[in-house]
Amino acid sequence: MQTKTKVEQMTRITGKKSKQIFETNNYDQFSPIDENRVIIESHLKGLKDAIKLRDLGKSVPIIVNNEGEIFDGHHRFKARKELGLLIYYVNHPDLELEDVTLLNVKRRNWTYPEYARFYAKLFTKTNNSQYRNYPQFEEFKDHFELSDTQAINYFTLQRGGGKVREDFKSGVLESPDYERSVHLATFIDACMRNTAPIGALKTDQVRTAGYISALWFVFDQELIDNAKFTTSVSKGMKRFHPKTSRTTEKWLTFFEEEIIRSDLKKGNMFPELKDLDPLWLTQLYLKERN
Repeated sequence: MQTKTKVEQMTRITGKKSKQIFETNNYDQFSPIDENRVIIESHLKGLKDAIKLRDLGKSVPIIVNNEGEIFDGHHRFKARKELGLLIYYVNHPDLELEDVTLLNVKRRNWTYPEYARFYAKLFTKTNNSQYRNYPQFEEFKDHFELSDTQAINYFTLQRGGGKVREDFKSGVLESPDYERSVHLATFIDACMRNTAPIGALKTDQVRTAGYISALWFVFDQELIDNAKFTTSVSKGMKRFHPKTSRTTEKWLTFFEEEIIRSDLKKGNMFPELKDLDPLWLTQLYLKERN
């Protein structure tokens, strides 16, 4: 009777072998595709340290096509190459460019800029209209120096929610009105800069979600002249820079009491609002929210 090995005795799972894992030290036959992520040095260093501690390379092979293009695992490849170790790989001969995102889209270690860069390059190479908005998105984000989520929200004109960000990662990016997105970003950016103390671009008080949400709500009101509002913020910067944090509702009330009503009393701004309830903006917000 044949005696089982220690590994066979410990293994409780069964299955049929599907893909064969290859190994080689011929590094020159592999090449990370340009559309994949750029090398992040901190991540590379962490991988090398982990490999030195315990090498599990055979358990996480890189994925390549027949040409040796690396579709998944370019950090692992570079780490093992620099350490002079064998490369373990699985060959999927039918991989295409779009498959990069299928291999990575559910992984949390991809950043929004990496997704944007990939889809922008994918559009350049394939001319697939699905990805047409990503090159413009990259320009939009860089021009206004926005955070990732701000850029996505402004560009899509969606105030928030996880779905729009998940769509972004999946290669779906809508731009219903790009010109309006530009006006929105310009308005909010100008108000934030004018609110900050002299010599500072922005402060913690004006980077809060409540402040930005309130400005967006103001922007959407046809009765309020955005240019006038921005000017008024600039003129009243000292009183407009409170040290207390506020919710969207409290910011809107602050706008009405300290900006709009104050200038109405002077008679040189917002005359079109003089017959409205002093807190009409706040009340409108509460009504729409409920």
